[in-house]
Amino acid sequence: MANLEDESKVLRPTPERPAGFDPVALSLATNIDRSECKRVVPMKVLCLGLSRTGTSSLRQAFFDLGIHDVYHYSSIVNENPPDAKLWVRALEWKLKGKGTWEKKDWDALLGHCMALSDHPCLTFYDELLETYPDAKVILTVRDNVDVWHDSVMETIWPFVELLILPDVSVWRKIWRLFLDESPFQRMNELFHLNPNGMYHKFPTQGKGFYKKHNEWIKTIVPNERLFVYNIKQGWAPLCEFMGYEAPKWPFPRVNERNVFITHQEKFGSNLNVVVAKNMGKYVASSLAVVLGAWYMLRRYR
Repeated sequence: MANLEDESKVLRPTPERPAGFDPVALSLATNIDRSECKRVVPMKVLCLGLSRTGTSSLRQAFFDLGIHDVYHYSSIVNENPPDAKLWVRALEWKLKGKGTWEKKDWDALLGHCMALSDHPCLTFYDELLETYPDAKVILTVRDNVDVWHDSVMETIWPFVELLILPDVSVWRKIWRLFLDESPFQRMNELFHLNPNGMYHKFPTQGKGFYKKHNEWIKTIVPNERLFVYNIKQGWAPLCEFMGYEAPKWPFPRVNERNVFITHQEKFGSNLNVVVAKNMGKYVASSLAVVLGAWYMLRRYR
């Protein structure tokens, strides 16, 4: 198992921000089992705005400021897929009452991070606020709830339909059967199907969830700890809140709607690869059983 202390020595420099979608973290992708890791950097900020409120752009902005790492859903998809196993444990504890999950577990999973955002972290905002009481809190918002809802419907919601909605064809049932071996799929099912979560009946109830979530964060987080932020405001208010000097380059715009859709197509292709591999393993093992039985019958007939 890789040692987190070794990973933490690879410091991400504050870059002159590259054009396009090129987060610094992608160049340092790992394959680490973090279950025995420790905290090695302070947790500076919890970003508790919902998905599609600029969380990817804010993540890149933090990289530009030298705040690293920033945990995000893309941390699992692109950078350290084994984290899905730990998120399954955490989600089963939170939603099913199974097992235990303590501060040491948060520090193992997130100990390399100075900031966090997006799902599945948002499922645990209560626990994370309690675990890291000295961290600042940013609530990212959109211009209005309609803009946000439309963005989710065009980007994330097709993922949710693909991964968790009832199967409507024989091929979809087969596809889901072989995808379900993945911890990543189990993680997605747990937080997407959470009846108290963002995606529960999203097309009709998503707007209400957005309003309730934002108001609740404003209620439970003291004003001196909280910054409500629209990324259109740019560097100045963010850097003032965080206590950093504003970079000279423009504020990053990452994972905008058209870019997300492109990534969505690539992600769907990757899921098909997972299904094909799992199907191949099943066929190979079944063939081995058949050949073994045939050999035994021939030998002892």
